[in-house]
Amino acid sequence: MAILRDITKKKEMINTLKASENKFRNIFNNSNDAIAIYDLEGNILEINEVACEFTGHNRNEILQKPISGLVSPEYRSRLTEDIKRLHEDKYSIFETLILSKDGALIPVELSNRIIQYEDKTAILSIARDIRERNRLTEELKKKNKLLQVKLDYISSSKTELKDLTLLDIIDPEHLQKIQDTFSKANCVASIITEIDGNPITKPSNFSRICQIVRSTKDGEMNCHRSDMRLGEKANIMKEPIFEKCHSLGLTDASAPIIVGGKHIANWLVGQVNVEKIDPRSIEKYAREIGADVDEMLNAYRDVHQMTPEKFKNVIQLLSVFAKEISTLAYNNLKLVKEINDRKSAERHLKESETKYKEVVSSIDALFWKADVAEDGSFINTYISPFVEKLLGVETGTTGNKWHTLLSYIHPDDLQNVLQKLHETVRERYCLNYYEYRIIRPDGTQLQVYEKAISNVNSEGTVQIFGTTVDITELKTIHNELVVERDRAKRYFDVAKVIMLVLDVNKNVVQINKKGCETFGYEEKDIVGKNCIDNFLPEYIREQVEKQLEYLISGNNKKIEYYENPILNSAGEERWIAWNNSILTNKNGDFEGILSSGQDITERKVFEKNLLDAKLTSELANRSKSEFLANMSHELRTPLNSVIGFSDVLCSETYGELNEKQMRYAENVHKSGQNLLRIINNILDLSAIEARETKLNYEKFLLSDVLKEVEKNTIQFAMQKNISINYDIEDIVVIDADKNKMMQMLNNLINNAIKFNKNGGSVIIEARNIDNEINILVKDTGTGIPENEMENLFDPFYQVDGSSSRNYGGNGIGLALVKHFVGMHKGDVWIESQEGIGTEVHIKLPAEQKADPEL
Repeated sequence: MAILRDITKKKEMINTLKASENKFRNIFNNSNDAIAIYDLEGNILEINEVACEFTGHNRNEILQKPISGLVSPEYRSRLTEDIKRLHEDKYSIFETLILSKDGALIPVELSNRIIQYEDKTAILSIARDIRERNRLTEELKKKNKLLQVKLDYISSSKTELKDLTLLDIIDPEHLQKIQDTFSKANCVASIITEIDGNPITKPSNFSRICQIVRSTKDGEMNCHRSDMRLGEKANIMKEPIFEKCHSLGLTDASAPIIVGGKHIANWLVGQVNVEKIDPRSIEKYAREIGADVDEMLNAYRDVHQMTPEKFKNVIQLLSVFAKEISTLAYNNLKLVKEINDRKSAERHLKESETKYKEVVSSIDALFWKADVAEDGSFINTYISPFVEKLLGVETGTTGNKWHTLLSYIHPDDLQNVLQKLHETVRERYCLNYYEYRIIRPDGTQLQVYEKAISNVNSEGTVQIFGTTVDITELKTIHNELVVERDRAKRYFDVAKVIMLVLDVNKNVVQINKKGCETFGYEEKDIVGKNCIDNFLPEYIREQVEKQLEYLISGNNKKIEYYENPILNSAGEERWIAWNNSILTNKNGDFEGILSSGQDITERKVFEKNLLDAKLTSELANRSKSEFLANMSHELRTPLNSVIGFSDVLCSETYGELNEKQMRYAENVHKSGQNLLRIINNILDLSAIEARETKLNYEKFLLSDVLKEVEKNTIQFAMQKNISINYDIEDIVVIDADKNKMMQMLNNLINNAIKFNKNGGSVIIEARNIDNEINILVKDTGTGIPENEMENLFDPFYQVDGSSSRNYGGNGIGLALVKHFVGMHKGDVWIESQEGIGTEVHIKLPAEQKADPEL
């Protein structure tokens, strides 16, 4: 059954509602603080965009986390205690650390309070970033006016970044203190220079040997040139770099000081002996620059020794200090810029507010806001132009008067609306949802849905915002959907099979009446419980669990069938045949498993009885075969004597026989031979069925076997004037049991002669095609009726089974051929037309890889 309904208007209403919710969320997200709402178990219910930016998570990631995942480990232990305290105080505020996605801890001022959210008790948390405040506080405490910025110079409109030097931004006295402290702590020489090599600070901790070098004209020039080259390389790399100085050979390092992207200074450290210098090079260099050799050598012994690893650590620390100075200088530049930017921002804010009102006026929903006076009244009210369309009044009738808007609310709903507005003002940053009715001037009533939230702006004014949407038609659609849902549930319940819905954890979400009857429980005792743990025998649980997990994984989205037992309320096992399919939403995400099941317990019992009967039948058949095999042996022993003595009589070894005696002796001999062949066939068939037959493989020419068969069949063919034609390649070699092959061909050619007409023909063909031996035995006999074809290979089956049949035989020959071909891993089939003839096809592998046993 299918029910079609026009849901166009429903879709339009839903889209309108979604658009309104999105606009309302934009207002909610305008707060400068991070806002989160979570329940008393710590599950996050709502979050604004600022909180997402604050923590580095997206909205979906946060909504899947508990609130404890967003706070510092130290505060997690206090979380439960703080929630309990909130029940008593209703409000708390303190400083703590928020854990961001990258693992960083962000200091915040956190205020918590108890609120009502969607008719449930929840906690509203507002986190204000205090990193900047803390940073400024620490700077004031530790540095005590470390930075003395020349604001008058920097704020000049004529000043450009390229004209600035480091001393224009940072006080040289404090810069010197930083340099001296660094040099002393790390046992290195240090100096800060301009990019042309001219010193900005005084040298710190310079070694005596470098002082001697710099006291000479050539030495000073070499040192100046070396410092400039090192600084240029550091600027290119944008990070500290070290190398041997081009003057003496000691190890130096340089870190660039970059402000606003401009390289304005270099911080040089070094004059340490990282790699041992040959004293002879010291002597040579002293003579080159005109310094005293002995004084230079004595000074070299005092040079500070340092391992490469330690010097690298010094360079890393230098990088941190250089970047810190760069940052401090840049922040000073930003101060003046921020003043100008703030004025510009205020101008743009006013322009933005104007545009915002224009956008709001175009929304097909009512938007309103107001300031809350100290007495709780709403002042400075703004109501979007949509109000006229909503209320069905002429343009300009309502204006921005709050009491006018309230006058259209249904009298029975007015008190509740006022109460909700009061709660919204009292519980700031808390979204409030409610519905009420509006009475238009023409008497028609509308059902509306309203969201409201309050906050405090930067000037300390309490403000309230809200959106109102007409949901009259949506309500009608909702009521219709409820009716349809109830109708669908009735269809679900009247189904004559078990209908079951499971969630991702295999808990029962829904079950119909047939399912309750089969399980033997009431619906309330089944829904919500784990199907595997509660309603399956223990020995089958793991198997069913794997089947359902495979289905949930998405590897198989088609309906999957399987059977398994369940346990009913009486503890009895009932076998159920299940058809399962996954339920997904419009995005293709997993929502549940729909299972329909049918009780097949009686069928299972029948199948078991049928299997027992089959086993009994097979046992009886094997007993029969064993009996026939034993009996055949008992009959063949005396029969061999009859054949032997009749053969002696026919040979007239002990005297001549008259014509009548000879005819009788030949009949006895011929009948004995036929009876022996029948007994041998019965014996072979019984041995096959008893699984006692083995194949003795050997390689031989197929033509040799056919020559032997020709000797055995030629006399029979001549009696019926039947020609036998052989079309065989002499080189056809086969790996098979030679005796079984001869027996197969004897049976097939005898049948071809027996069921042929007088004067007919038999053709035998053999070919090796793709290492397979293809044999054909074709006759021009009576043919076989189509309805008899499928039974030809059954033991003891004959096409003419009456007592007056025209042909002899016992129906064993073809059965043996079928078995022998199968044992050789081959295939046999028959093609026949009544009145035209029959073809028997055999296909065997030319080589065998194993010696199979039946």
